[in-house]
Amino acid sequence: MRRVEEGRTGERERAADWIWFRRRRHTGCHAPPPTQADSPRSFVLVRVQCLFAIVSFATLADFGGSGSKYGYVLFTGISTLILTLGFMLCYAFNAEQSKTFRTFEFCVNLIWLVFWFAAAIVTSTFNQGFSQLAASCAFAWLTFIVWAVSCVMSGMAMRGKVSMPAAPQANVV
Repeated sequence: MRRVEEGRTGERERAADWIWFRRRRHTGCHAPPPTQADSPRSFVLVRVQCLFAIVSFATLADFGGSGSKYGYVLFTGISTLILTLGFMLCYAFNAEQSKTFRTFEFCVNLIWLVFWFAAAIVTSTFNQGFSQLAASCAFAWLTFIVWAVSCVMSGMAMRGKVSMPAAPQANVV
């Protein structure tokens, strides 16, 4: 009875090896895929970035003050909205398994980290005590923090420092 169970386990492992090999060969991806925990974390961070950016630029768009001071923040917020929607679409189609996508994601995160740092400074310097400006300032700094976390995570994933599952081993009996 025990030999039969061991035989079935060995068959399952060989089938899992074959499926892993076929997926790797079919996709042309030589880098190990991200862990199951990595993709949802990135997806959640992108959604938080999108939400914070919307709040940050929407409070300024509604503000009746001079718009020329805050045009940069509006640009950064709207471009962040477009980028995060694009990243969500890429995550939906599992593009994060590609090393090219990871490199692109890191570069975009680094650029928009600098953009949000400048946007947070702009909203901080022109804050004149209005509650809408204070809210925009707070969400600009929160968005900067989320972009910093995302930049670190995508940098670790790009360099391969994220814990990746090892390739399945064949059970040689």
